[in-house]
Amino acid sequence: MEVKHLQYKLLIKKFINELDKSGYKQLLRIIRGNEFFTNPWGNFKLIKNKILLSNFEIKELILFFYLGIPIEEKYINKFISEPVKDLLFSYGILQRSDKNLRCTKALIPYNDIYIFADFPYFYPTCLDKTSPIYIGVDSFFLSSILPCKKYNKVLDLCTGTGIHSILLSKNSKTVTGIDITDEALEIAKLNALINDCESSTSFIKSNIFSNTNGKYDLIIANPPTQVIPENVQYPLIGDGGKDGLKIICKIINDLDNHLDDDGAFYSIVQLLGDDKEPKYLDELKTISKSKKWKTKITIHERMPLTLQAKTMSSCSSKIYNKTYREDEWTEYYNKENLTYLYNVIIEIEKRYIFQFIVDNINFSNGDDVPLKIANLDIAPLKGYHIKNIDQNITEIQKTFLDMCNGNYTINEIKDIITKNSKLTIEDKFQLEKFYRNMYNLGILSKA
Repeated sequence: MEVKHLQYKLLIKKFINELDKSGYKQLLRIIRGNEFFTNPWGNFKLIKNKILLSNFEIKELILFFYLGIPIEEKYINKFISEPVKDLLFSYGILQRSDKNLRCTKALIPYNDIYIFADFPYFYPTCLDKTSPIYIGVDSFFLSSILPCKKYNKVLDLCTGTGIHSILLSKNSKTVTGIDITDEALEIAKLNALINDCESSTSFIKSNIFSNTNGKYDLIIANPPTQVIPENVQYPLIGDGGKDGLKIICKIINDLDNHLDDDGAFYSIVQLLGDDKEPKYLDELKTISKSKKWKTKITIHERMPLTLQAKTMSSCSSKIYNKTYREDEWTEYYNKENLTYLYNVIIEIEKRYIFQFIVDNINFSNGDDVPLKIANLDIAPLKGYHIKNIDQNITEIQKTFLDMCNGNYTINEIKDIITKNSKLTIEDKFQLEKFYRNMYNLGILSKA
């Protein structure tokens, strides 16, 4: 068994070396631009067209491993040896059909690692739209905020592809990734082998903490937090129940029993809330106070629930080929007086000194008073064009900018514009994003 494992390891190392030499990662970086670092999945048609119109020597490799398009086997043979192909066949990564090979999992580069994951449901090459072997924007985001400190014992809840376990293994003595599905655990183990960290990582089947042992000095989680009504189907990897709290509440409520003194917990979640803040914060504050935790909440994005309901109903309908209506989500939101879905980072330190800190980043409070601090050269086009920053804006956005004179709050500006233009909540959200963009560009400030 050890001999066979060593053979696998050598084959995998050879495969990664061949991939690196081919320029697979570099070419994807060039094609995808800055999105390469924040989102595993690009626009399928756009990337396909870019590759097909190019003269890149390895374009078949990108089409095959990143987009999942079947390719004639002779083209793949130029880059992958027969023993490596046999190994990938044994994991079900490759399938053969006549003269073509098909890759059943995408190979995603992130920093200095590679991760196999299922193609997303919106790619036409996705074979199983409900698969648990998921990687997404949230996976990359959590990866980017993982602590750099060295740890002895790490627990990665809802590990999925194992990306976070693999990244943390570089500075940690042991990392345990847990998941509830066998399929995800099998691929996580392969990904650890690919990235030469299987000696410091292990993956076990567990329903959150049920099969874990002892305490950990770092626990991280990327749990499912999508809001899914009881009568709606949705894949296990995203289903957070009717309020999105089904899994994260179980984790938080049992966290103290599994976290070492001075240990830390990191998670990213989506939380329902009103115009001011997420509703779960009051409950989390109460728990933190009773446990004497130092808890920091960073709210970094939000979207109107009407827009979220539209998105989720469309996703569920496409995944299960069944019609789900937006009001299956909005009925619950309206009943609970909920208006926004917040993206939140949760950081907890077990210090026995109670602190509860809430930071709002990248979205505006309606009571903020915006002030224009830059002179803008705005020319009329079909709408309007800001020459200083080379950006087209709408008439509503120009009116918004004109009223950013220190005399009105954002909500007051929106109310005035609404009387004349009948803004929907989505329109107001777009204005909020516009304000944020102008703020980041140094055009606006808070008075």
